[in-house]
Amino acid sequence: MTKKELIGNCLLREIMAIRIDALGRMLEFRKRGMLPGIYDEGATGEFDNKGALFVPGGLVLEDSDRRPVRKTPYASQRVEDFRKLVRDCMHNDNATLLFRDGIAAGINLDNGFFAEMSSQILAMKSAVGRQRRTMERNPPRRVISDHICKSLSPESVPAPYGARTKISSCLAVCLSEPRLYYIRCRDEFALRGGAARRAWERIRQARHPVAFEGGSVLAPPFVVVCHQTRYREQTLGGLTRILGIGQFGEFATITFEIATGDVLDELREKKIPFGDSEIFAMSEGRPVLGLIRLYPRTSPGARSRGTNLMLISPKRDLGLDVQTILRAAQKRYAPK
Repeated sequence: MTKKELIGNCLLREIMAIRIDALGRMLEFRKRGMLPGIYDEGATGEFDNKGALFVPGGLVLEDSDRRPVRKTPYASQRVEDFRKLVRDCMHNDNATLLFRDGIAAGINLDNGFFAEMSSQILAMKSAVGRQRRTMERNPPRRVISDHICKSLSPESVPAPYGARTKISSCLAVCLSEPRLYYIRCRDEFALRGGAARRAWERIRQARHPVAFEGGSVLAPPFVVVCHQTRYREQTLGGLTRILGIGQFGEFATITFEIATGDVLDELREKKIPFGDSEIFAMSEGRPVLGLIRLYPRTSPGARSRGTNLMLISPKRDLGLDVQTILRAAQKRYAPK
């Protein structure tokens, strides 16, 4: 998975612009000794204070009340209007579903449904992978949502897991195994004929990027979740997770981190240099860097340890003028 595949789209660029604004607030809080605790919510700004969950729309066949999802067609084919939609959706609770031809905001998802679906998908996949005809003495362990969350979260995110962490992790399993997910949906909803064909097409489309005709990629075919918690001492702002990017256990995180001893050691170990173009801000004389960590595949209940680390350049990778965003944030969050 390349950096461009992860963040080279309008959705992630707008989320990063919003997160840079929140970084401005965290820099002000750090100067005043008011940073939220690493496990406290509130590591956000005015535009991401509720967090967010963006999901490929075709993955969701109905909401928590078992009603069909109703999408609103895009008002225009302009990228600027799409990015404004993303910013507006950051103020909503629940999930935002992104389709090729529209958007559904504030959708309440059935956590229990996706927890059960993802558990059964992983159980079926494990059983099919067994080549021996003889059965083992002990039955296989039942995979539960906590096992899935552990495998799809960095070590800094401890149990017990919150609702946003659980639903995003379970959705990622369904997205990564679309055929098994379709079979389970077909049986669960007793889909036949045209209804089954429509469900197949919806799930198939969920695996494709969202783009206007002939235009740039608006949103990748991944689950993107914006947390409101820092989780690490050197992190300024909420953690962003990108899920469903490959096989089970593969996911990415995006953070803004102060280049302290641990971060510098990690960069030296992986032989990754950085210069002015990768610095988002300075905090008490130390650079603040944008970091992508890619986690490899693993098995349910295990946690990926080694990571592939990439630096983000605000101008080159995101096309953002970080200083303009931070100056506006400084005025917005200055003590009144």
